[in-house]
Amino acid sequence: VTTVQSKARQSEEAVQEITRDMKRLDYAKKHLSVTITTLKRLHMLIHATAQLRHAVRVCDPPDYKNAGNLVDATQFLLSHFRGYMTNVEKMRLLQRDVEEMRVELNEGIMFGFRVVGFGLQGALEKKEKEDQKKRKKSSKSSSSSSSPGKADKKTKEQQEREETQLKKASAPLPPETL
Repeated sequence: VTTVQSKARQSEEAVQEITRDMKRLDYAKKHLSVTITTLKRLHMLIHATAQLRHAVRVCDPPDYKNAGNLVDATQFLLSHFRGYMTNVEKMRLLQRDVEEMRVELNEGIMFGFRVVGFGLQGALEKKEKEDQKKRKKSSKSSSSSSSPGKADKKTKEQQEREETQLKKASAPLPPETL
């Protein structure tokens, strides 16, 4: 009877050890699956951002059709990484880059509509008025902040962006976009 009881205890300990190992493996599998999914999403985000950059900044004129889909995709993928934005500098830079490209697209579309509605000269005049308002706003905000150099830098970046848009707007559109 004692031998049977001792063997029963040994068997019970072996079963508990096996189930403990199975739980550890299950836990590791779950976390490995989450890690793989996160890495796949990161890869898709980086790839979509590169495609968006090409559609917005390399194509002349910008490929608005693809860029629109890519903006949606990057926004969706970025939503999975919101928790990393405060701690990971590269994620913040990626998010900022996507946002800047979204703004560029927005400005380009608005400028295109104005060219159609008001003609090139009228669109340029409206753009100049908006730019003056932005400069006034940024000069008010920069006078209240302690770093005026940043406002100058932003103004230069905005001017470069505007010059690029003007060049793109004055270029003839290919027949397939008309």
